[in-house]
Amino acid sequence: MRCSGLSACAAVLLILLPGGTPGSEVMGAVDEGDAVVVEYSAGRESWQAIALRDTAPGKPTIRRHLLIVDTSASQVGYVRSAALKLVDDIANHLPAGNQVQLAVVDSLCQPLTDGFVSPQSAEFSQARRRLSSRTPLGATNLRLALDHVLSVAGGQPMSVCFIGDGVTALHVLTKEEIREVTDRMAASRVSVHWIVTGPIASSVVPSALAGRTGGTVVSLESELPDGRAVVASLQIQPTRIESVSAGGQEIPVINECSWLRPDVHTVLFSGDRHVAKEPLTATLADGRTVTWKAAVSRPGGAEVRVLSERFAETGGVVHPAASLQLLGKAADEFQTLMDRSVRVARRLQRMGREGASLAVIRQAAALDPQNDEVAAVLTSLDSSETAGGDDSADDRLTEDDVIDGSLEDVSARLRRRTQKMVHTTETTIDEARRYAAEQPEYAESLLKDLLATVEATTDIADDVRVQLRARIASAIGQVQRRREEREAVRERQAVRRAVEEAQANLLAEEARQEKDLQTIIDQVRGLLYRASQGDTNSYEDAETAARIAIELKPGNGPATQALMMAEASGQLDKARRLRELRADRFLEALYQVELSHVPFPDEPPVQYPPTDVWRALTLTRKPKYSSLALQSQSKTEEWLNRMLSEPIPLLDYPGEASLDEILSFLADYYTETWGSVGGGTGSDYRMTIWPDFQILSEEAIDSLEDVTVQDIVLEGITLKTALKLIFERTDPELTYIIQDDVVKITTAEVANSDEYLDTRIYPVGDLVIPATPPAGGAGGFGRGGAGGAFGGAGGAFGGAGGGFGGIGGGAFSVPPEWNALLEAGEGGITNAVLKKKRTR
Repeated sequence: MRCSGLSACAAVLLILLPGGTPGSEVMGAVDEGDAVVVEYSAGRESWQAIALRDTAPGKPTIRRHLLIVDTSASQVGYVRSAALKLVDDIANHLPAGNQVQLAVVDSLCQPLTDGFVSPQSAEFSQARRRLSSRTPLGATNLRLALDHVLSVAGGQPMSVCFIGDGVTALHVLTKEEIREVTDRMAASRVSVHWIVTGPIASSVVPSALAGRTGGTVVSLESELPDGRAVVASLQIQPTRIESVSAGGQEIPVINECSWLRPDVHTVLFSGDRHVAKEPLTATLADGRTVTWKAAVSRPGGAEVRVLSERFAETGGVVHPAASLQLLGKAADEFQTLMDRSVRVARRLQRMGREGASLAVIRQAAALDPQNDEVAAVLTSLDSSETAGGDDSADDRLTEDDVIDGSLEDVSARLRRRTQKMVHTTETTIDEARRYAAEQPEYAESLLKDLLATVEATTDIADDVRVQLRARIASAIGQVQRRREEREAVRERQAVRRAVEEAQANLLAEEARQEKDLQTIIDQVRGLLYRASQGDTNSYEDAETAARIAIELKPGNGPATQALMMAEASGQLDKARRLRELRADRFLEALYQVELSHVPFPDEPPVQYPPTDVWRALTLTRKPKYSSLALQSQSKTEEWLNRMLSEPIPLLDYPGEASLDEILSFLADYYTETWGSVGGGTGSDYRMTIWPDFQILSEEAIDSLEDVTVQDIVLEGITLKTALKLIFERTDPELTYIIQDDVVKITTAEVANSDEYLDTRIYPVGDLVIPATPPAGGAGGFGRGGAGGAFGGAGGAFGGAGGGFGGIGGGAFSVPPEWNALLEAGEGGITNAVLKKKRTR
């Protein structure tokens, strides 16, 4: 029959598929070395759990991260607050250059950012606010989240960080689905990390995904994990293990897909031979070979065998211990299972149910045959069974009993059996009622076991059987109703907490907006006060701030009033300043009118400089106002630029001629004729024609001999003009640039690009700076007055202080030597100008 001892089998599954809150080496566990071998032996057989960690330090090579936060109904209260804080901590510690996408999963999977963005960007901050305002509802569909991961993988290295309880209620993942998804992730270089949170958490799926993609599992227990450590794990690219050998001989491991990381141990299961004292060597997929000279040997329990067998049964998909810390926790839970099995077996033995007790203890012995306490209970039960049989045989009525015994003996034995069954039923129902409040599943299991026992027992009265069956069915119904009520209460509490949290978030958001609005209104008030003290630009700043307040909370009364006040004050200030400016300009205009009526004498008359003076002024302005190039040139490049202005010899190429022939002739001519000019003693210059074949090859030009031109007959023009005419007849159109001391031949498109354009500076001071009135007099262009612009003693163009003439000079005075030549006559000025030109 089934009994309460079968709950031990459920506990076995909890060990084989780790649940609850497992630890992780990422949390900062004690370092036991880079290689640890946990070994368990039974007879001639042995099983090993080999925990390996990369000896090379991890380098941050992954810069794309996907954060997926569980927002189902279970993620409320302190769990939600911790998840939000953890998201902020991860984003704050991600270095520059990393990109992150934030997504949520419940019944749907929804990304909150458009692709991958910087964690310091405004888009990520907005996504973080949307995450805070999202109400946790519904159940989790993890399959949609995994599909989203595969859709954004893109072939580049990426880490995925899940923050949730690891329970998928809407779609239970099969081992085939886990295998298919993780294989695709591994091919796309995606590693899955999981931070397990929630009141009812499970690490079954997280361990499977992390173990097969090279990620880590962290449990949210008493405190949040360190954000720096989490970010460091997310940035490390794991390396796939191809094979493991001990002492030069390869070890057959069960793991079909295992990865090596420098921050956490990878657990491999093997049942081949002893490897603790031999050097371990792992061959990795990136070509490296990692050797551990001395592994730390540690004895293990029967959990190593059980975990190894369970791992093999699932084909290496369901990883029971993805890290060394999970392996240690599994060992503790396995020992707890053994202790509980012993207690259950002894309790059943005291109740007189030796058969059920024997079934439980035999299951425990099958898991751990070397457990002393299990062996002691099993020996006690075997002895009892040998001495007097089991409990069901003590009072069982057989055909021999009926023949040999009297009717009274049969009736007495039937009554004893009935009373014993009634007592067992009452005891079990009472026990089930005690457990119904906290463990309704366990209570229901006890009652169903009891019902199966009553149905299977044949030596009790039929009316008693009916009564017991009815009582047990009623108790089962009460437990089921109790469980349903408990689930309903839990669901209502979760909904109430979610609603309260949403309301609290709304109130907090409203309070934050009010605080921000008050700050902006105070800023507008301060700017208006500053503007009233003379800083007129503050009116515009106040209006800008008021508009920000309107955008923050449209229709808000104080914000609207602040905007109207800033606009009205600014406009009134502008109107006042315009009126004052109009009045000032009006008075200035009246002053100029009155000033124009002041007469001035017409002596001496206005005198204009002769033609040669104007010519001399023009010649002096040319070098002054010529362009200036920012790029520096070598001596050879300056010589090549001068050669462009020199005349060419006769170019007589009628018909079709090669471009290489023409350019070579010109280069030789200018090298021989002008090569020793302009560089000083001993300096020789050479004109070199350099085809830029890197560019010309794109136009299918491999040699200048392949480029032909038609009818080139030129003489007496400058080299610059000749080259322009020659290149206009090429197909495609070519041109030249002077660069790197050579004449480089390239395409016109490349030569006209920004890379080859020179930046030049032209002086335009006399165009943008207004000319100041000459100091020679007060008059402008009027005829009267002592200092007119063109006349009078202090005029700009005439008189002793004239601008263009006279001894003293003015705003546009000529050089003193030209004044002397001006007194000598026009011929002297002309000769001086020509001499000046020749000597330049």
